[in-house]
Amino acid sequence: EMATQEPLTAYLEIQNELALKDWGKRVLKPYMSAMGQAIDAQFMTLAKNAVYNAVGTAVSTVYDTATMSSAREKLKKNLSPMDEELNLIIESTAMSSAYNARKGLFQSSTEIAKQYRSGVIGIADGFNYIESNLLPLHTRGTQTGTITLSGTAAEAATTLAFTGTSGGTLLKGDVFTVANVFAVHPITKVTQNYLQQFVVTANNTASSTAYSAVAISPTVYAASGGLQNINRVPTSADVVTLVGSLNTGYQQQLAFNKQAFRVASVPLMKPSGAHMTGQE
Repeated sequence: EMATQEPLTAYLEIQNELALKDWGKRVLKPYMSAMGQAIDAQFMTLAKNAVYNAVGTAVSTVYDTATMSSAREKLKKNLSPMDEELNLIIESTAMSSAYNARKGLFQSSTEIAKQYRSGVIGIADGFNYIESNLLPLHTRGTQTGTITLSGTAAEAATTLAFTGTSGGTLLKGDVFTVANVFAVHPITKVTQNYLQQFVVTANNTASSTAYSAVAISPTVYAASGGLQNINRVPTSADVVTLVGSLNTGYQQQLAFNKQAFRVASVPLMKPSGAHMTGQE
Protein backbone atom coordinates (compact mmCIF):
# COMPACT_ATOMS: atom_id res chain seq x y z
CA GLU A 1 0.00 0.00 0.00
CA MET A 2 2.81 2.45 0.87
CA ALA A 3 4.49 1.61 -2.38
CA THR A 4 1.42 2.71 -4.37
CA GLN A 5 0.25 5.57 -2.13
CA GLU A 6 3.29 7.81 -2.47
CA PRO A 7 3.31 7.90 -6.30
CA LEU A 8 -0.46 8.44 -6.28
CA THR A 9 -0.16 11.38 -3.88
CA ALA A 10 2.61 12.92 -5.98
CA TYR A 11 0.52 12.38 -9.13
CA LEU A 12 -2.51 14.13 -7.59
CA GLU A 13 -0.37 17.04 -6.43
CA ILE A 14 1.02 17.45 -9.93
CA GLN A 15 -2.47 17.26 -11.41
CA ASN A 16 -3.74 19.89 -8.96
CA GLU A 17 -0.82 22.16 -9.77
CA LEU A 18 -1.39 21.79 -13.50
CA ALA A 19 -5.13 22.44 -13.04
CA LEU A 20 -4.36 25.58 -11.00
CA LYS A 21 -1.94 26.85 -13.64
CA ASP A 22 -4.50 26.14 -16.36
CA TRP A 23 -7.19 27.97 -14.36
CA GLY A 24 -4.85 30.91 -13.89
CA LYS A 25 -4.14 31.05 -17.61
CA ARG A 26 -7.74 30.57 -18.78
CA VAL A 27 -9.65 32.51 -16.10
CA LEU A 28 -7.48 34.65 -13.81
CA LYS A 29 -5.14 36.20 -16.38
CA PRO A 30 -7.91 37.46 -18.74
CA TYR A 31 -9.88 38.97 -15.83
CA MET A 32 -6.80 40.67 -14.40
CA SER A 33 -5.88 41.95 -17.86
CA ALA A 34 -9.37 43.39 -18.36
CA MET A 35 -9.29 45.06 -14.95
CA GLY A 36 -5.84 46.51 -15.59
CA GLN A 37 -6.84 47.85 -19.01
CA ALA A 38 -9.99 49.46 -17.60
CA ILE A 39 -7.91 51.27 -14.99
CA ASP A 40 -5.29 52.18 -17.59
CA ALA A 41 -7.97 53.72 -19.85
CA GLN A 42 -9.37 55.79 -16.97
CA PHE A 43 -5.94 57.14 -16.13
CA MET A 44 -5.22 58.14 -19.72
CA THR A 45 -8.57 59.93 -19.96
CA LEU A 46 -7.72 61.84 -16.77
CA ALA A 47 -4.37 62.75 -18.32
CA LYS A 48 -6.03 63.89 -21.56
CA ASN A 49 -8.41 66.16 -19.67
CA ALA A 50 -5.63 67.67 -17.55
CA VAL A 51 -3.03 68.41 -20.24
CA TYR A 52 -3.19 71.82 -21.93
CA ASN A 53 -0.19 71.48 -24.26
CA ALA A 54 -1.13 70.16 -27.70
CA VAL A 55 0.71 69.90 -31.03
CA GLY A 56 -0.07 68.56 -34.48
CA THR A 57 -3.32 68.52 -36.42
CA ALA A 58 -6.51 67.49 -34.66
CA VAL A 59 -8.10 64.32 -36.12
CA SER A 60 -4.93 63.30 -38.00
CA THR A 61 -3.01 60.19 -36.90
CA VAL A 62 -0.62 60.39 -39.85
CA TYR A 63 2.98 60.14 -38.69
CA ASP A 64 5.08 63.23 -39.24
CA THR A 65 8.59 63.79 -37.91
CA ALA A 66 7.88 67.51 -37.53
CA THR A 67 4.97 66.75 -35.18
CA MET A 68 7.16 64.49 -33.05
CA SER A 69 9.81 67.20 -32.99
CA SER A 70 7.19 69.75 -31.94
CA ALA A 71 6.08 67.52 -29.06
CA ARG A 72 9.66 67.19 -27.85
CA GLU A 73 10.19 70.93 -28.26
CA LYS A 74 7.08 71.69 -26.19
CA LEU A 75 8.23 69.39 -23.38
CA LYS A 76 11.77 70.73 -23.31
CA LYS A 77 10.62 74.36 -23.35
CA ASN A 78 8.54 73.50 -20.30
CA LEU A 79 11.77 72.29 -18.66
CA SER A 80 11.51 68.53 -18.96
CA PRO A 81 15.05 67.49 -17.89
CA MET A 82 17.43 67.27 -20.82
CA ASP A 83 19.00 64.04 -19.56
CA GLU A 84 15.73 62.14 -19.03
CA GLU A 85 13.99 59.93 -21.59
CA LEU A 86 10.62 61.00 -22.92
CA ASN A 87 7.72 58.62 -23.56
CA LEU A 88 5.19 58.65 -26.36
CA ILE A 89 2.02 56.53 -26.18
CA ILE A 90 0.32 56.17 -29.56
CA GLU A 91 -2.51 53.95 -30.77
CA SER A 92 -2.11 51.36 -33.52
CA THR A 93 -3.14 53.52 -36.50
CA ALA A 94 -0.47 56.06 -35.60
CA MET A 95 2.08 53.30 -34.97
CA SER A 96 1.30 51.78 -38.36
CA SER A 97 1.77 55.17 -40.00
CA ALA A 98 5.06 55.70 -38.17
CA TYR A 99 6.30 52.25 -39.21
CA ASN A 100 5.30 52.85 -42.84
CA ALA A 101 7.05 56.23 -42.89
CA ARG A 102 10.27 54.58 -41.71
CA LYS A 103 10.16 51.45 -43.88
CA GLY A 104 13.02 52.69 -46.06
CA LEU A 105 15.46 52.83 -43.16
CA PHE A 106 17.37 49.63 -43.92
CA GLN A 107 20.48 49.37 -41.77
CA SER A 108 21.66 47.20 -38.91
CA SER A 109 21.01 49.32 -35.83
CA THR A 110 19.19 47.65 -32.97
CA GLU A 111 16.12 49.91 -33.16
CA ILE A 112 15.69 49.55 -36.93
CA ALA A 113 16.06 45.77 -36.60
CA LYS A 114 13.42 45.75 -33.85
CA GLN A 115 11.09 47.80 -36.05
CA TYR A 116 11.61 45.42 -38.99
CA ARG A 117 10.87 42.31 -36.89
CA SER A 118 7.95 43.51 -34.73
CA GLY A 119 6.31 46.26 -36.78
CA VAL A 120 6.63 48.86 -34.01
CA ILE A 121 8.96 51.77 -33.38
CA GLY A 122 11.25 51.44 -30.38
CA ILE A 123 13.22 54.58 -29.56
CA ALA A 124 13.12 57.39 -32.13
CA ASP A 125 12.62 61.16 -32.39
CA GLY A 126 13.73 61.55 -28.78
CA PHE A 127 10.89 59.30 -27.49
CA ASN A 128 10.40 55.78 -26.24
CA TYR A 129 7.45 54.68 -28.41
CA ILE A 130 4.69 52.72 -26.63
CA GLU A 131 1.68 51.25 -28.43
CA SER A 132 -1.73 51.28 -26.69
CA ASN A 133 -5.28 51.10 -27.96
CA LEU A 134 -6.66 52.44 -24.66
CA LEU A 135 -5.92 56.07 -25.52
CA PRO A 136 -9.12 58.16 -25.48
CA LEU A 137 -10.89 59.95 -28.27
CA HIS A 138 -11.67 63.56 -27.50
CA THR A 139 -14.89 65.04 -28.85
CA ARG A 140 -14.74 68.81 -28.98
CA GLY A 141 -17.76 70.80 -27.84
CA THR A 142 -20.38 72.26 -30.18
CA GLN A 143 -19.23 75.86 -29.86
CA THR A 144 -18.81 77.36 -33.33
CA GLY A 145 -17.84 80.72 -34.75
CA THR A 146 -15.87 83.31 -32.83
CA ILE A 147 -15.53 83.21 -29.06
CA THR A 148 -14.36 86.23 -27.14
CA LEU A 149 -13.59 87.01 -23.52
CA SER A 150 -16.57 88.74 -21.91
CA GLY A 151 -14.52 90.18 -19.07
CA THR A 152 -10.96 90.70 -17.93
CA ALA A 153 -9.54 87.79 -15.95
CA ALA A 154 -8.34 88.33 -12.42
CA GLU A 155 -4.83 87.39 -11.33
CA ALA A 156 -4.81 83.76 -10.10
CA ALA A 157 -8.12 83.09 -11.87
CA THR A 158 -9.10 79.45 -12.44
CA THR A 159 -12.18 80.36 -14.52
CA LEU A 160 -12.84 82.58 -17.53
CA ALA A 161 -16.04 84.07 -18.96
CA PHE A 162 -16.70 83.90 -22.71
CA THR A 163 -19.22 85.15 -25.23
CA GLY A 164 -20.00 82.51 -27.83
CA THR A 165 -22.83 80.86 -29.76
CA SER A 166 -26.23 80.44 -28.15
CA GLY A 167 -26.54 76.99 -26.59
CA GLY A 168 -22.99 76.02 -27.52
CA THR A 169 -20.89 73.73 -25.35
CA LEU A 170 -17.30 73.64 -24.18
CA LEU A 171 -16.23 70.18 -23.04
CA LYS A 172 -13.66 68.95 -20.58
CA GLY A 173 -10.43 68.48 -22.52
CA ASP A 174 -11.07 71.26 -25.09
CA VAL A 175 -7.80 73.15 -25.68
CA PHE A 176 -7.72 76.83 -26.64
CA THR A 177 -5.52 79.90 -26.95
CA VAL A 178 -6.27 83.58 -26.31
CA ALA A 179 -5.07 86.22 -28.77
CA ASN A 180 -1.86 87.94 -27.65
CA VAL A 181 -1.62 85.94 -24.43
CA PHE A 182 1.84 84.42 -24.77
CA ALA A 183 3.63 81.87 -22.61
CA VAL A 184 6.64 82.96 -20.59
CA HIS A 185 9.79 81.00 -19.84
CA PRO A 186 9.20 79.03 -16.62
CA ILE A 187 12.41 80.34 -15.01
CA THR A 188 13.44 83.62 -16.62
CA LYS A 189 9.84 84.80 -17.26
CA VAL A 190 10.85 86.13 -20.68
CA THR A 191 7.88 86.24 -23.07
CA GLN A 192 8.02 83.38 -25.56
CA ASN A 193 7.08 83.47 -29.26
CA TYR A 194 4.07 81.14 -28.90
CA LEU A 195 0.63 81.53 -27.34
CA GLN A 196 -0.09 79.89 -24.00
CA GLN A 197 -2.50 76.99 -24.37
CA PHE A 198 -5.31 76.38 -21.86
CA VAL A 199 -7.62 73.41 -21.34
CA VAL A 200 -11.25 73.34 -20.21
CA THR A 201 -11.46 71.20 -17.06
CA ALA A 202 -15.27 70.97 -16.66
CA ASN A 203 -18.13 70.85 -19.17
CA ASN A 204 -19.89 74.18 -19.68
CA THR A 205 -22.99 75.15 -21.72
CA ALA A 206 -23.67 78.70 -22.88
CA SER A 207 -26.74 80.38 -21.41
CA SER A 208 -27.94 82.31 -24.43
CA THR A 209 -24.48 83.35 -25.67
CA ALA A 210 -22.77 83.63 -22.28
CA TYR A 211 -20.32 81.12 -20.84
CA SER A 212 -19.84 82.00 -17.19
CA ALA A 213 -17.10 80.59 -14.96
CA VAL A 214 -15.52 78.19 -17.46
CA ALA A 215 -13.03 76.15 -15.42
CA ILE A 216 -9.58 76.19 -17.01
CA SER A 217 -5.99 75.08 -16.49
CA PRO A 218 -3.36 76.41 -16.01
CA THR A 219 -4.25 79.08 -13.48
CA VAL A 220 -3.85 82.63 -14.78
CA TYR A 221 -0.63 84.18 -13.44
CA ALA A 222 0.52 87.31 -15.25
CA ALA A 223 2.12 89.29 -12.43
CA SER A 224 5.87 89.04 -12.01
CA GLY A 225 7.05 86.33 -9.66
CA GLY A 226 7.75 82.62 -9.55
CA LEU A 227 4.22 81.61 -10.58
CA GLN A 228 4.00 83.79 -13.70
CA ASN A 229 3.08 81.71 -16.77
CA ILE A 230 1.71 84.31 -19.25
CA ASN A 231 2.74 87.79 -20.39
CA ARG A 232 -0.62 89.42 -19.58
CA VAL A 233 -4.07 88.52 -18.27
CA PRO A 234 -6.78 87.74 -20.85
CA THR A 235 -8.94 90.84 -21.25
CA SER A 236 -12.45 91.60 -22.46
CA ALA A 237 -13.01 91.09 -26.22
CA ASP A 238 -9.83 89.01 -26.66
CA VAL A 239 -10.45 86.39 -29.37
CA VAL A 240 -10.35 82.74 -28.27
CA THR A 241 -9.33 79.98 -30.71
CA LEU A 242 -10.26 76.36 -30.03
CA VAL A 243 -8.18 73.38 -31.21
CA GLY A 244 -10.00 71.04 -33.59
CA SER A 245 -13.41 71.10 -35.28
CA LEU A 246 -16.65 71.47 -33.36
CA ASN A 247 -18.51 68.33 -32.28
CA THR A 248 -15.79 66.13 -33.77
CA GLY A 249 -13.97 63.26 -32.11
CA TYR A 250 -10.23 62.98 -32.57
CA GLN A 251 -7.70 60.48 -31.35
CA GLN A 252 -5.33 61.54 -28.60
CA GLN A 253 -1.69 60.51 -28.35
CA LEU A 254 0.30 61.28 -25.21
CA ALA A 255 3.89 62.53 -25.00
CA PHE A 256 5.31 62.98 -21.52
CA ASN A 257 8.20 62.83 -19.09
CA LYS A 258 8.01 59.97 -16.58
CA GLN A 259 7.42 62.48 -13.76
CA ALA A 260 4.36 64.01 -15.44
CA PHE A 261 1.75 61.94 -13.61
CA ARG A 262 1.51 60.01 -10.38
CA VAL A 263 -0.94 57.33 -9.34
CA ALA A 264 -1.72 56.87 -5.65
CA SER A 265 -3.84 53.97 -4.41
CA VAL A 266 -5.06 52.64 -1.10
CA PRO A 267 -3.50 49.26 -0.11
CA LEU A 268 -6.07 46.49 -0.51
CA MET A 269 -6.90 44.01 2.23
CA LYS A 270 -5.50 40.54 1.67
CA PRO A 271 -8.05 37.79 2.49
CA SER A 272 -6.74 35.50 5.24
CA GLY A 273 -6.33 31.81 4.43
CA ALA A 274 -6.16 32.36 0.68
CA HIS A 275 -3.49 30.47 -1.26
CA MET A 276 -2.97 33.01 -4.04
CA THR A 277 -2.93 36.68 -2.97
CA GLY A 278 -0.70 39.55 -3.82
CA GLN A 279 -0.62 43.23 -4.58
CA GLU A 280 1.87 45.65 -6.11
